[in-house]
Amino acid sequence: MADKTFKANDPITVKFQAVGGRADLTVQMDVFDTTDAKVLGQCVVMAPVADAPGAYSAAFTPNAEGDWLVRITDSGGGKAIKSFSVGPVNLKDVATTVNAVGNAVVTVDGKADAINAAVGGVAAAVADMRTVVNAIQTQVGTLGDSQAMIG
Repeated sequence: MADKTFKANDPITVKFQAVGGRADLTVQMDVFDTTDAKVLGQCVVMAPVADAPGAYSAAFTPNAEGDWLVRITDSGGGKAIKSFSVGPVNLKDVATTVNAVGNAVVTVDGKADAINAAVGGVAAAVADMRTVVNAIQTQVGTLGDSQAMIG
């Protein structure tokens, strides 16, 4: 069983590290499809990776969903086998989308906090104005009780 899910028709980069960091090897990557048939058009000699002694890289593009197998052999006797689970989506893309949604929620939460703070400020200002209006009404009421002064 493969440990990652990749999307059909998207290239998959495969990396191989030679034992002892040997950079003088011929490294062959053979690709097998979901029916375990060798896909000749996808089998290639892997290229050395610059500034990474003994590292090699190549890519293949699966054209169907299911488990794909890559077998790597090098001229020094090294071997590796890796399975890739291919489906309708790439889990990396799903993770990116989930992270974007999470960031949007944080942004909305931040704006909601700012709105709540502003509403709280407005409510406090209205309460202060109510106190002032009540004081004015009290003063006006007091004036209404006094006699007019004519001079």
